[in-house]
Amino acid sequence: RLDQELCDSIGLTDANTYLIVHSGSRKFGQTVLEASNSMQTKAEKKLLGIDAESEVGQAYLKQHDLACAWARTNRELKRMRQRSLTSGTTMSNKRPSNPSTHNALVGSTAREQRPVIAAWFDQDKNGFSLAHGAGRLLPRAKALQKRPQTSKQASISALQTTDLGSSVICEDTDLLFEEQPGAYKEITDIIDDLGPFVKVVAILRPICTYKMRKESRT
Repeated sequence: RLDQELCDSIGLTDANTYLIVHSGSRKFGQTVLEASNSMQTKAEKKLLGIDAESEVGQAYLKQHDLACAWARTNRELKRMRQRSLTSGTTMSNKRPSNPSTHNALVGSTAREQRPVIAAWFDQDKNGFSLAHGAGRLLPRAKALQKRPQTSKQASISALQTTDLGSSVICEDTDLLFEEQPGAYKEITDIIDDLGPFVKVVAILRPICTYKMRKESRT
């Protein structure tokens, strides 16, 4: 813990173990954006934006609100399931950005410690929004190309444990290589970039990360 007062205010303590579930609208948001882009005229695309009061703008905002409602419902269902199994507090990591009126968990890969940040100072300049994570350094296809052609099983085993002593459970070997070390930007660089707007409250160390079963991937 780095800031005892802020940790106390949001209920963070090193006596607890926290379950963090990444969830959202999946490909719904991307579909909304692509549909909006296809409706724009060449002139609108050159302006790099659309009029919110236009037919295209209104259609986009309606679908955007539906995607947000879907994501909220999805998260609430997961919270209900978690609460039925355990007692405790859940922490929500909202993608692709976090409203800066809330505390946020910033992560990159399952192999790194994750800082919990709180909004700090004036939030007007960053539109009351904070990055949710480090972001990819390599596209998934390029990261997958870095998969070694020899000693494949040894490479997979190496990706199922971390330098922090935590475990990564994932039956999809392609996904393991897509999210290997080096595929994401350095989390410390992102925190530095957010520096004027946030304060690091605490650092969480992963114990176990569950990705997915191979047959469930879509």
